[in-house]
Amino acid sequence: MIDMQDILCALKVAEEKSITAAANKLFLTQSAVSQKVTKVEKELGLALFIRTNRSVELTDAGVFFVTKASALNSAWEDFFLSMEQFSSMDENLCSVGLPPLINYTEIPDLLAGFTMAYPNYQLTTFPEFEGSNYENLLNGKLDFCFERGSVNAPKMPKYITAVPLQNDALSLLLHKDDPLTQKDAPVCIPDLTGYHMLINDVHNTHEMEQAVQITYSVYHDSTSPNMITKPGIFIPLPQSVCTKIIEQYPHLRTVPFENSMPISLYLLYRTDRQNIEKHPFYRYVVDYYHKRQK
Repeated sequence: MIDMQDILCALKVAEEKSITAAANKLFLTQSAVSQKVTKVEKELGLALFIRTNRSVELTDAGVFFVTKASALNSAWEDFFLSMEQFSSMDENLCSVGLPPLINYTEIPDLLAGFTMAYPNYQLTTFPEFEGSNYENLLNGKLDFCFERGSVNAPKMPKYITAVPLQNDALSLLLHKDDPLTQKDAPVCIPDLTGYHMLINDVHNTHEMEQAVQITYSVYHDSTSPNMITKPGIFIPLPQSVCTKIIEQYPHLRTVPFENSMPISLYLLYRTDRQNIEKHPFYRYVVDYYHKRQK
């Protein structure tokens, strides 16, 4: 039977128009290459080459063979590449999209713990991954991602699910001189009329944007607390994140928003991935937050 090595030899001879040159490129002897080409011709019952003292030339059958065999070789290479990528993805690689302001959360400790528990895994993280997290999960750029949203999470696209990990209260990060920091009751939507909101994703603009006249801009890095330079600017964030930020930024204050509106941290992943919920990262994350709730 013909195998791929025989076909590759014949293709190399056709490319080099010389058995000697093909043998040198394949690091084989001339005799070995000649035998493989003869084997292919015998199995096919066709003469693929016209041999002369100086070179070899393709017959009409040889031209047809090269066209078909080249396509077969390309498909063969794609097959092995796909299997290697699948194996790497399932065996020892994991790509994770991270939420904004990650340094003010417990997630860095979680990732460090996973790396220690699974030293054979290569964990690649993408802070504030560019583009839609949904899209990057579906196209395979991400295996998992963390995302914040209201407790009543919006319906996920097909094949994507969101596992709630931790609930928190929604608070507002403000300048220390902002009059809202002196308010006894939680800040309500009407209180924010005329304010400017900083947000990490334009798709996550809260219903407050539609309810009152506010402006907003998008931030993309952990320096966003420095963007609150005066009263009238705010960032809606989980209370736990706000608490850690104001420890490092004395010019900021945090206030509760609308009776501590609940917000949750989710782990997103593709449900059509085989055995995804048995993946070590999934199990580690879910167990990590389960223990924190006790």
